[in-house]
Amino acid sequence: MVGLAGPYCAGKNSLLPFFRQLGYEILDLDQLGHLALEHEKQQVVHHFGKHILTPENSINRKILGALVFSSRERLKLLESLIHPRMRTDVIHALSQRPEVRYVLNAAILFRLGLDRLCDVIVWVDAPWFIRLIRGLNRDHLGLLKTLPRVFANRQKLKLNNSKADILRVRNLGGLEHTLQALREQWELHYGKQ
Repeated sequence: MVGLAGPYCAGKNSLLPFFRQLGYEILDLDQLGHLALEHEKQQVVHHFGKHILTPENSINRKILGALVFSSRERLKLLESLIHPRMRTDVIHALSQRPEVRYVLNAAILFRLGLDRLCDVIVWVDAPWFIRLIRGLNRDHLGLLKTLPRVFANRQKLKLNNSKADILRVRNLGGLEHTLQALREQWELHYGKQ
């Protein structure tokens, strides 16, 4: 089991082809988070208000994101509502096909406590200003809404608490350079695959 983690716009997804080539299946926790958000919609609306709903009565993630990424308390509240469901969904998915080798693609791997399930954690990072530029280009939210996201998810890599092997990959912008850095570390620890 591989955990693929790192802060906002560090470039985790750019490493997924490497793992697919090795035969891993990807379990994307962003997708599970969206499902959990819809599953817990009634509770989320109760706490954050009906103004977060679209005209079609689904949660407007942009409005909700602006609320929670501007306040640690609101972010913690949202996490308390959807993280239990996400953990349950991950455990269920893994138990359905225990023979499969998975990558848990999860920016919030440690906050969900899923690092305990991993044999290897690939921590992808990039300097905050590169992540800011990537976030501005990717999400088109503007500087005032992107900055809090860059700094909201400042997780510390919990080396002391994790029993998994930790591979650190620095993503400074070039995809091929980043993939090569991962490939070299992987081969150093696990040999050529």
